[in-house]
Amino acid sequence: MTAAVAPLGENAQGRIEVSSRVVEKIAARAALEVADAGGAGARVLGRSLPGAGIVGMPSAGLDQLPTASAEVDGGLAFVDLELSVRWPAPALKVAESVRRRVIDRLETLVGLQVREVNIEITKLVGRPEPSRVS
Repeated sequence: MTAAVAPLGENAQGRIEVSSRVVEKIAARAALEVADAGGAGARVLGRSLPGAGIVGMPSAGLDQLPTASAEVDGGLAFVDLELSVRWPAPALKVAESVRRRVIDRLETLVGLQVREVNIEITKLVGRPEPSRVS
């Protein structure tokens, strides 16, 4: 016999809340679980920063965590993600897979009902080109 899990919010035993920061971390990690999805890379003033890795800023890559922001309102979550997609994977299918994965993880791990997962694909990431010898 298993004990019932307490719902979010106020109940007889106390209160349970999940911070937006926890939701952001779960969403970013869930997105990275999807094949062909990865980190968004560096942006300055809303614009992509090519060559950011050279100066030590995170660059877009499939092994980097996507950028996530979230709002939690009681038992509801609203999530925004910025990510890259591997070229030539179908970007819209990858985005939809990410959306489904994030919703599933948040509902399963913290019991939140996810109302929105907005996704911005900021970069297409290809395989590293082989070095050329002249």
